[in-house]
Amino acid sequence: GYADFLDRFQITPLLMERPCASRKDWYAGKFDMIGTSPLLNDGQPIMIDLKTSKFVYGETGLQTAAYSLAEFFMDEDGNEQPLPEIVATYVAHVTPMDRIGQNARYGEAPLGTTLYPLAKNRDEMKGHYAMFLAAAWSATLGSVESGDARHGVAKSVPPVRRVSMSGV
Repeated sequence: GYADFLDRFQITPLLMERPCASRKDWYAGKFDMIGTSPLLNDGQPIMIDLKTSKFVYGETGLQTAAYSLAEFFMDEDGNEQPLPEIVATYVAHVTPMDRIGQNARYGEAPLGTTLYPLAKNRDEMKGHYAMFLAAAWSATLGSVESGDARHGVAKSVPPVRRVSMSGV
């Protein structure tokens, strides 16, 4: 499923599984992939998050926006490097190629890997980033008020919809 996805969308990975961070907004994480595809966004760099869970949740758009707008990533030698300018974000929902045995838990999810757009451009990405910061701020306030750092997941996030690629 995943290899077929890479071939079908002609994905060329540029960076894989790299830590990234923002000192200004005090967050860090590890993105899955920055890549290019002649079939997506005119071949410009895009961020693709990989999900193997039963469902893809809208909060993924907040996560990928934060990673895409991070100040830097860490290279293999531990040096800070600027991120390439990401023009859009996606999530690839990696599911089994069948519904046999444990794979039945995926229910009606499409078989194989399905690509969903999250932010179609930098403006949408910045909107998702604002929601990310608001959720992080809410989580901070919730943890201070209740002593529990697990609060604050954003409730109003954009839904994910499948990428339609005719003939791909």
